[in-house]
Amino acid sequence: MQREPGQQPREEFEAYPPAGGEGDLEAEKAPEIPEEETGVMSFENYAEKYSEIQHAKPYIYNLEQGDKKLSYFGADHTNRPGHPQFGILEKHLEAANPQTILVEGFHNIEDLKKRVAGMSLPDAVKQYGEAGFAAKYATQHKIRLESPEPALQDEARFLVESGLPKEHIFAFYFYRMVPEYQRRGQGAGDFQKFMEPYVKEFQEATQWEDFDYSVAHATEIGEDLWGAGLNLKDPAFYESKVDPVPWKKTQSKQTPVNKVAQLSNSFRDRHVVHRVRKVLEAKDRVAAVYGVTHAVMQQPALEKMFAKGNS
Repeated sequence: MQREPGQQPREEFEAYPPAGGEGDLEAEKAPEIPEEETGVMSFENYAEKYSEIQHAKPYIYNLEQGDKKLSYFGADHTNRPGHPQFGILEKHLEAANPQTILVEGFHNIEDLKKRVAGMSLPDAVKQYGEAGFAAKYATQHKIRLESPEPALQDEARFLVESGLPKEHIFAFYFYRMVPEYQRRGQGAGDFQKFMEPYVKEFQEATQWEDFDYSVAHATEIGEDLWGAGLNLKDPAFYESKVDPVPWKKTQSKQTPVNKVAQLSNSFRDRHVVHRVRKVLEAKDRVAAVYGVTHAVMQQPALEKMFAKGNS
């Protein structure tokens, strides 16, 4: 999928953005609450629970408490308009009748709405996957749209404050874009030019003094971590290297970049749960459209929230 700077890559786990744009609730930084207090599933528990079985795709659940209702659609990331999940998603949104739809992975939600407004539904899906479908649905039905993600600068700051080396943080954000480049094929063009806007965005968000943000430096870090240079041909080469889940079959091969992936995604999941709570203070019916694994891992925290009456 082609994405713009500021939009998350299409992965099982994606990242960043604050609520932004006209009409959105005020964006705020989520309190840094331990996972065991929020109820977000740990990656260790996820790997243990789903090592032998697969959860449903799409992964759908509804939570209700009084007048408040959250309808969650955990999507299998795809940009294929003919994929059967989009018919299921449309019926899910129709049944939910949401006042607000939450989608994954955008800094500027108003820009997304403007972009999809001029596209056909298939083109919106080709460009932005399930987020494009949900955004198109929201614009057609005049439903408020938000992307409840932390700002990249807040996420990067959290990772540094967690004691992670800047080289490994940079490597995670850099190498998770390589599969995106590979998915676009010949349309991606020169790799260095492809990466420039994303590296620039990361540099502006972090502003680390005397840090080398170049492709050459990222390649050096990769060689130190994996003993291999930049691999642009094998679509599966970096999947396990940026995967936050410590699967039994890959656990022995994990590097510090996998730890960055874990902390990054945990930070995001906690922030999303926090934002869901804030949106439900203002709205009664909310729909969330996120990657399937995020849906699974956030579910215990969201169930805990509803059991307490969203308070």
